[in-house]
Order: sequence, then C-alpha cells, then structure tokens
Amino acid sequence: MLRAAGIAANYQYGRMTIPHASAIGMDTAHWLGAEANAGVIGNIIASGGIPIANNYTDRIVLDRIWVVTTINGTAYALDPAFKPSEKTAGIDLAAAMGYNPTNLLNAAGGTLGTNSIENLNQNEVESELDDLTEQLLTTLKQSHPNAKVSEILGGMTIIADTSTTLPAALPFSATPTEPQWTEIPAVYLHTVRLQHGGIDVTLDIPEIAGKKLSIAYTGDTMPIDPPPAEATDFGTVSSSQTAERVWNYTNSNNVTVTYTASLSGSNAFSFVQGQGTRNVAPGSSTQTRIRFSAAGQTRGRKNATLTIIQSAPGFTPFTQNIVLTGIVETTPTAQIYLDDQLLFDEGTPTGDLNALILSVDHPYAANNGKYQDQDNVKFPVKRSGTYVLASGFGGDRHSILSAERQRRLDRLLLDGVAEDSREVITETLNIIGQSWYK
Repeated sequence: MLRAAGIAANYQYGRMTIPHASAIGMDTAHWLGAEANAGVIGNIIASGGIPIANNYTDRIVLDRIWVVTTINGTAYALDPAFKPSEKTAGIDLAAAMGYNPTNLLNAAGGTLGTNSIENLNQNEVESELDDLTEQLLTTLKQSHPNAKVSEILGGMTIIADTSTTLPAALPFSATPTEPQWTEIPAVYLHTVRLQHGGIDVTLDIPEIAGKKLSIAYTGDTMPIDPPPAEATDFGTVSSSQTAERVWNYTNSNNVTVTYTASLSGSNAFSFVQGQGTRNVAPGSSTQTRIRFSAAGQTRGRKNATLTIIQSAPGFTPFTQNIVLTGIVETTPTAQIYLDDQLLFDEGTPTGDLNALILSVDHPYAANNGKYQDQDNVKFPVKRSGTYVLASGFGGDRHSILSAERQRRLDRLLLDGVAEDSREVITETLNIIGQSWYK
C-alpha cells in the first residue's frame, strides 16, 4: 500500500521477542487467539513453519518480517502482520432455542444399560429437535435479524487501531538479521505447481492470494449431427483413439463363394482385415474388420458405407450395404485464468489429459525442506467442465473477501454478462469455495 501511494518501502527480516501475555493485549495470545501458554504458542508457531530461536515461559523469540520506510525524512518500522484480536461472546444458544435437557431425554425414552442405551424413540427425538430448531430460527429472526455468524456463535475480532499517526517504533524488541529486501527472495516464498495435460506451471502463492484461479476449456462446441437410421455405431473417439467392429461370414453353401468387401464415405473408417475379393470354400469362414480412427480428423460425426457382395456360379449375387457411423471429438484445450486474465494456454493437449496434479512447496527447512509440503496430489477432471482452485490463506472470518467476490459477481450480471459464461460460472464457484473456508 505504501508503494501504491508512491512511498518507497522495503522488507526487513529479523528476530523479534514477543511476550505471551501483556496488560494491553500486545502479545502472542491475542495475536494467535490462543491461551497464554508457552507450549501452546510454541506448537502453533512451529506448525506454521516459523523459525523459533527460543520459547520461554513468558515470551518467544522468533524470526519475522516487517516493513521499513522513510516518510518526510523520518524512518519508520511497521508491523502490519501483527493484528491482536479479542474474544467476542455469542448469544446464549440454549436459551434462544428453549433447550431443556430433561425434555429431550424424556422424549428419547429408551432403556439404559450398563454401557449402552436401546429402544430410543426416534420419532419423538426428531420432533423435539425440530421444535428446538424452529424456536432458534424464530429467536434469530426476531432478536438478531442482521447479526453475523460470529455475533451468534462468538469468535475472535481484530482490535482496531485508531491511531492517526504512524508508530515511532515496533511494539516489540527486534533485531535485523538480513539486509533490507526490495522483494521477498524466492527462497522464502510459498509456491504451488499445477500440472494438467500440456500445462506445467509454478505460481508464487502471494500472486494468487485473494484472487480467482480458474481452469476452463476451449474448442469446437458446435452441435453434432444425429446418427443415420439403423447404422452400426462405433461410438466416440478422440485424439489418437480408435474403435473397431468385426463382421464374420461362414460359407454354408456347397459351392465356393466369392466374397468382396469395399468402403465408401469418410476416410475415418478403414480396413484392418478383409478388404477386396477372396474366395470362401464351402464350410470355411472369412472376417472383415473395420477401424474407426480420430487421427487426422476434424470434430463431428463421420459416416461411411461398408459394401459386401457375395456371388457364386448359378446364384444371384447378394449385396449388403452396411451404414457405419461414429463421432470424432477433438480434445478441448485447457486455459488457466487469474481473475479472468488468461495466464496460460495449453496449446496442444498432451500428457495426462484428465488429471490435475497440485504440488505445494513451503519454504521450511525441517524434514529436509519437505515440512508440510504437498507433493503430486492428483484430482480427476473432465475437459467438458469448469473449475476454480479456491484458496484461503488465513481464512476470511469477517467475510471481507467473500463480500468483494460477491460484488464482482453482481457487477458481471449487471453488465449483462451471460449466466452461463466462463466469468460468471467461475466467480460463482469461487464464492462457494470462499464460503466453505469461512
């Protein structure tokens, strides 16, 4: 934000000492929303991969990054990532729904054993729970119609800083251990690698945080003609796929039969076996095998005719025309978008076309640099679908990001963007994902 305002600012890596408890709430307990216990605090910090120098009973010494800037000749050190919170109480849910444990137990009935209970009255239990639900909804509508979820259930609320001037110093003792950075070095960045078909790309997580990362597909979507009546259907093939059908003929006559097979129509159909003319002796058999291939074909329905002629001296030739049909599907091309800006286009689909492989790399030294990494997590995908890789870094307890994404969706619809467009579909999916992270 400082740079956006035209103010030069850099990152500073160093070692900081933070108390576990303090009278004014500037401590690890209020920062992390945990109890002021060194063991609890140490576990939270360590599980996040943050290097700890020492964890004492009353304080912790750990590595952190803060911001340094100079404004009007005065140097400032700022710590925007340290946001202390306080617990907020929710409503009395039991009172709001009129919950009475005796009433619920009486409704349940049943026979109590030493370590079990049986013959519960399911209908009465469900009826009692339905009544409690109705009473809770009535209370919320009447007494808390505009309350947020956190105001109902309770939670943590960031303590607002209403200062009108920048702080003269950091709130805690801190010592720089690295030169100032204009950008965070790559070795300290979390990354995510996406592998899908012909796409193999690694993104810095700060690059995608708070944004919509989506995968869509492009290609020929024109309707495909219906099959001819009574045709032999080879199904659907794509890319290098093929399908085959076989016709067998056994000569049950007492004379040799001349058997001729030919193809006309789409060159997607070809002989594997049995092309041309051959003589079939009495009691002998012959086989005609046809292959349907997508190689070198455009998308759409392909039709051909297999003509089989059987003839023999003293017999009228018998001609059979068999209509062949099949669909060639071209492989849709994958495209990756970041907030509706095209990042990557697959070009020619190759590799594993129906799998998305994600790998997350954290810049932690533990476990030989593999601490908390997620390697080659595979997800099945359909190239007829649309996907969003929803992410939540630190959560969105106050629904700020969700509300912003909802405003974007509303603006798209107000601007007349179609409901079935890529932009609207992916934004809707993104909002669903952000709602889950709350």
